[in-house]
Amino acid sequence: MIIIDNAFSESIFKKIQEEILGFGFDWHYGRRVNEDDGSNENSFLIGWVHTVADSGLEQKFTPELYSLIESELSKVLANNNEPCVEIGRVRIICNTTADKSYITQPHVDFDNTHQTVLLYINDADGDTIIYNEKFKPGLGIGSVQLCKSIKHKLTVKAEITPKANRLVIFNGLHYHSGTTPTESDRRVVMNINYKQK
Repeated sequence: MIIIDNAFSESIFKKIQEEILGFGFDWHYGRRVNEDDGSNENSFLIGWVHTVADSGLEQKFTPELYSLIESELSKVLANNNEPCVEIGRVRIICNTTADKSYITQPHVDFDNTHQTVLLYINDADGDTIIYNEKFKPGLGIGSVQLCKSIKHKLTVKAEITPKANRLVIFNGLHYHSGTTPTESDRRVVMNINYKQK
């Protein structure tokens, strides 16, 4: 796992931050990590999402923002010996203030080998939790089903506090969770999944 503060150049990050936190940015309500986490009954576990790009859909929904992200991320990955062959998906996730701190369902973003990057867009409470345990593809069971059987055995590898322009890179097969903010008006994080060379 790699944690980098002030990861993107100040000028580029400011442009990205202004667009994402701006009044006219499109947010789509109803993001749930997992239907079994109680999010149907608990509105605090339902967040907002904006998909920037998804290679599975072969679409860049916000192409200008994607270009900024791709350019800066390529530099950061190269400087940290993290060869990237393909960015699979870029999503921005927003959770607003909750009545208490809720930990979302532990999950992996995809059931195949990939790397995950988190770029925090604002300073906030609501840590990200990365667990030691990883999903192993090829077991004949999906990551959600496996998590149900090992959830009570998960151990914490790291807890990362959101800080504007802090970037975290980790093996995407590690189970991880987000935490809802209770002090900040919103917690905004960019989630990027990519394949290594």
